[in-house]
Amino acid sequence: MKEQFIDLLTAQNNLAHAAHLAHFNVDGPNFYQNHLLFEKVYEIVGEKIDATAELARSHGVEIPAKIYHNVPELEWSTCEELAEELYGVTEDLCESMKKLHIKADDAEQYGVLSFVEGLMEDMAKVKYLLGSVAKVGDKAEDSEDEGEGGDEEKGED
Repeated sequence: MKEQFIDLLTAQNNLAHAAHLAHFNVDGPNFYQNHLLFEKVYEIVGEKIDATAELARSHGVEIPAKIYHNVPELEWSTCEELAEELYGVTEDLCESMKKLHIKADDAEQYGVLSFVEGLMEDMAKVKYLLGSVAKVGDKAEDSEDEGEGGDEEKGED
């Protein structure tokens, strides 16, 4: 599980630091709302990094400095695009969580499983928050569905 813990810590740091950068760089007509949104994201993720590291250490994993060296450069021109970029980084974190969950399940490490499931709940909240600004996830799928025969429900008031 060593590799999976390190990957998870790297992904957590990537999202926390990318969200912090978004918090610093946000601008535009909804500045304050988005400023607070990105702050909330880095707080949610940042709160869990220490607990993840402590759990990893309790399983004999040494935490390398490289977990801090992969913060992604965000490409954006609007707050919506900034949220979309962060959503993608969140997806990377979710993938790391899934890999650790699988490894922990195989090793019957139920404490790790429970911990990761808690992280998954937190990331569902983060994805919801970012999705409220970005055109991603269920919102994008819903708008596609409406264009493909969603006319059946229209006009039934």
